[in-house]
Amino acid sequence: KILAEEERLLPKPHPRILETLTRLGIAHLKQDRFKQALPYFQRALDGFKAMPQPQEKLPFLERAVKACALSIEK
Repeated sequence: KILAEEERLLPKPHPRILETLTRLGIAHLKQDRFKQALPYFQRALDGFKAMPQPQEKLPFLERAVKACALSIEK
């Protein structure tokens, strides 16, 4: 619900939206719901990559996407 409102109000990609996506991914990851976490992490990763300045979250998000994908394959 919050994500939908942020996406409606803020320009894309906006750091606040990307932070919300990351938090949602982490929440799913904590409950071992890798399939649900993966799209949030992937959208956040793509958004941070599209931003002009380097982002410190990229290494975490890249590892999270890879870990979720590997867990889904098992």
